[in-house]
Parts: sequence; structure tokens; C-alpha cells
Amino acid sequence: MTRDEIRRVFSGLYDEGVRFVFVQGGEPLLRKDLAFILQDLVQIGLYLTLITNGTRFTPSLIQQFDDLAVSLSVSLDTLDPIRYERIRGADQLNQVLVGLDLLEGYRHPKFLTCIVSEVNRHEVHEVVRFARSHGFLPVIGAYHWDVGLYGKQDPT
Repeated sequence: MTRDEIRRVFSGLYDEGVRFVFVQGGEPLLRKDLAFILQDLVQIGLYLTLITNGTRFTPSLIQQFDDLAVSLSVSLDTLDPIRYERIRGADQLNQVLVGLDLLEGYRHPKFLTCIVSEVNRHEVHEVVRFARSHGFLPVIGAYHWDVGLYGKQDPT
């Protein structure tokens, strides 16, 4: 949707009583106009949580999110680079960890979400400890056991 379409749709939803919105993707940080969209949604009166893989944070973006009082939820299923690539399909763990470091002084709620599967279930406690030690509220979710990488059937 375009920025104008998003503003129009969510203005209508606000009028119908919606107050809390999860902004998610694909990957929302890929949108060059994301900060403007979030600003529009906040001006409507909505409370926002941005759900991201955390690979594209910049100090400027984080400052904009902080100024808008956006809650952040970053996906982190493992701290092991090999398992991260297996689960997420890309070698981006280091980018996520750098992005998480940028959130050290973030003033609004921040969550670290770990989706659990057979691949990473033995690491959940380690991810939870990591989240807490970095000021995140850990969120643990269950994966769809018969589905592999992002919805593709996994015969194993």
C-alpha cells in the first residue's frame, strides 16, 4: 500500500476503535518511507509495535522510532551463526547483534522474540538470558512444526 492508502485505511480503523497496531512485513525496515508512515499512524492516535528482523537498524532510524514512542520487537531465534542461517536463510546474525547494541538506550518497550522449533529449542534459555541482559523483554513463540523455512514445506 502507498503511504496515503495506509493513512486512509488506519484512520478508518481508528474511527472504528482500533488503537494498537503491529507493523510487520515482510521486513518493514525495507520501506524507505517507514518513518513517515509510523509518524502518520502515531498522529492518528495509534500505539505501535514494529516487528523486525533487526538487520537494518541505523542510529537515525532508532532515534526516529524513539521520538515516536514506538515499541520494538526484534526476532532472534538463536545466538549461533550456523543455526541462524539455517533458520532464517541468510547469514545476518552479526547485523542483528549490531542493531541490538544500537538499542541500548531505547526509552520505550523493546522485545526480543524467539520462535522455537526443533532446531533451536535447546537454546531458549540462553536467548532469554541474552534478552534480559540487554534490556529486552523476552518473548517466546512456537513454530509451526510441519513447516520449514518461512512457510516452505520441510520434509525433515
